[in-house]
Amino acid sequence: MKRYFVALVALLLGMQAASAQTLTQGSLVVLHGEEFVKVVADYSNALIMDMTEEEFAEWEEDWYKDQPQIMSELIEEANDKLDGVLRLSRTRTTNYILRWAVDWIDESGTIMSDFYLETASGEVLAVIENVKGKGGVFGTKLNLIKDGAEETGECLGEFIKRELL
Repeated sequence: MKRYFVALVALLLGMQAASAQTLTQGSLVVLHGEEFVKVVADYSNALIMDMTEEEFAEWEEDWYKDQPQIMSELIEEANDKLDGVLRLSRTRTTNYILRWAVDWIDESGTIMSDFYLETASGEVLAVIENVKGKGGVFGTKLNLIKDGAEETGECLGEFIKRELL
């Protein structure tokens, strides 16, 4: 019985790792020596609770007002995990931009997204795909999305730190 339980746990962990974030293009090596990287959000192709961004904004009137807070949740958690290796910022002018391209957000606020490391002119240097942040359990839809942004930031920060060290 123990053998089956151990095999099941190993299988589940393997499946989770297979769906984890991966660097599918380029490298983050250009970030060595950089102090800050600017992060911008891109919801243009996102499905938010099965709606386009515009549809969701009509349904949730505080969507645009809360976007800076959603981004702050992501950045704060990523910076905590980066532990000084690099700092993400919403406002600084930097050599590189990390574009947070949200693919979808479900009813629980879970977020699936990709991150594109770009130059100021828009040249894509690296792509991190399948970054998933689990949403919340209690609260408003926007609160659940903020919970998802926090976990997305944790995953992103851990990934970047691992790649840079």
